Amino acid sequence: MRAHLKRTALGNLVLIGEAAGWRGARQSGVAFTSAPDAGLAGTREASATVVQGVLEQSGLAATTLLWNALPAHPHKVGAPMTNRTPTNRELAIGENALSIAIDSRFVICVGQKAARAVSAVLDNEVRGISASTPSIRALAIRHPSFGGASQFRKEFAACLTHWNF
Repeated sequence: MRAHLKRTALGNLVLIGEAAGWRGARQSGVAFTSAPDAGLAGTREASATVVQGVLEQSGLAATTLLWNALPAHPHKVGAPMTNRTPTNRELAIGENALSIAIDSRFVICVGQKAARAVSAVLDNEVRGISASTPSIRALAIRHPSFGGASQFRKEFAACLTHWNF
């Protein structure tokens, strides 16, 4: 995580996810990053693979901050190799760090939970690319999981075009 923060310190784009997943950020320490992507032993996470792919293709992998609304890994009690949706209370715990992560950056919220968390921090509803105007610096796109990879790629590209990246 420290190396990621240092590398992306001057970047002006951040992708916000919901929470750390057990196959990805729980092992790597970085949102949307599988352990092997961080040079560590561990598993590959499907959404991380999609996100890393679009960042590489767009030339933004080295400068884009990857963060989760809840940096911790919510799981079922006694079952650390599971994922569960974070509660609103848990998401509120991450608001201070989220506020710092999104400050002065263009923000892509990956999924609705991430969009709601960023909306709470900005005190302004984050909408999809179809409802955007040039002055909007935070947009919500489809999460790549559960069959959403194609739509994620399309909406990610639309965000980059919208902001002239």
